[in-house]
Amino acid sequence: MLLSRIFLILNILFFSLNSFAQVNLVHINHSMIGDYKYRVTLELDQQISYQVIPGEDKVNVDFTNTEFAVESISHRLDGRFLKAVLKSNREANALRMILELSENTKFEKSYAVVQDGKLFVTIEISNSTIIANKPTKNEVKKEDISKRTIIMIDPGHGGVDQGTK
Repeated sequence: MLLSRIFLILNILFFSLNSFAQVNLVHINHSMIGDYKYRVTLELDQQISYQVIPGEDKVNVDFTNTEFAVESISHRLDGRFLKAVLKSNREANALRMILELSENTKFEKSYAVVQDGKLFVTIEISNSTIIANKPTKNEVKKEDISKRTIIMIDPGHGGVDQGTK
C-alpha cells in the first residue's frame, strides 16, 4: 500500500515536471512561393500550443513556455515581403516572434505540421505590388532580344558553297 502511494506520487511529479519542460525554437526558414507569395516557417523541437495574431504591418506568433534557441535572427531579407524578423519575451517563459511586413504585404494564412515530434508553424504572406510590377512575357522577350548579340558562323558545306570569305 505504501509502495503504491510512493509510486503514484513519483508518477505525478514526473509527469508534472514533463509538462513544464522547456520548448525551443530551433530554426527559422523563409522562402518564396511563386512570384508574389512568401513563406516563413518556425521550427520548434516539441509540439506546443501557439497563437498567430495578424495585424496591419506585422504578424505576431506567441508561444508559451518556449525559449529562443536560434543562433542568429539576422536573415537575408530583401525587404520585398519582410522588413525584419524579431523576437520578444512578453513575460517569463513566453516567446513572441514578430514578422514586420513590408509595404503592401498582407497576411494570407498560417498552419502547423507535426513531424517526428517537432512542430513546424508556417505563415504565408503576399505582396500585391510585386505581381503588379512583374514584366509581362512580351516585355521580357523584347528586352532580352535587344540586349543579345548574335554571332553567326557559316562554316561552308564544301563543293560550290565555300561559306563566308
